[in-house]
Amino acid sequence: MKGDQWNYSRRKQRLLPKGVQTSDGRSPNVSMMQGHMLSYVGEEKLREGSSAIVRDGDRVSNIRVDVTVESDVKRLHRLTVERTGKIDILVDNADLMRFGKLDETDPSVWDMLMRTNVYAPWRLMVAVLPEMCKAGGGSIINISSIAGLKAFPSVGLYCTSKPALQMLSQV
Repeated sequence: MKGDQWNYSRRKQRLLPKGVQTSDGRSPNVSMMQGHMLSYVGEEKLREGSSAIVRDGDRVSNIRVDVTVESDVKRLHRLTVERTGKIDILVDNADLMRFGKLDETDPSVWDMLMRTNVYAPWRLMVAVLPEMCKAGGGSIINISSIAGLKAFPSVGLYCTSKPALQMLSQV
């Protein structure tokens, strides 16, 4: 899941939202981001969504990352801390969904889906947790789906990944 990171600053809290977007790439809640130091990870189409932040007079910079690659996550964390000082909040709202029958799905699709929907959030959590604990706390918000509670036949692999994210969020 390749994307861009945007850094934005105005107040003390540092927010790292991953994939906060609608299907057309716009951020559904730019107001949530207002007034935070922000490192933003999402698809290139989110550049348009970031323009709302820029219009408010804040700065934005882009860094290409693939959050399914451990070295990229470490680089993302390092650059975010270098630019913002620390990370107070991690918001994970990105995922990958593929339609198809279980018996017709290539194993590479299953691998990519799990790397994006489960391993990437875990890697991001592992990156920020030591710093948050040392600072006395922080917030990690993993956005899941109704698919974690109810299976849908055409997206069975996606539905399988969502309970994993929900359990990861509870430990």
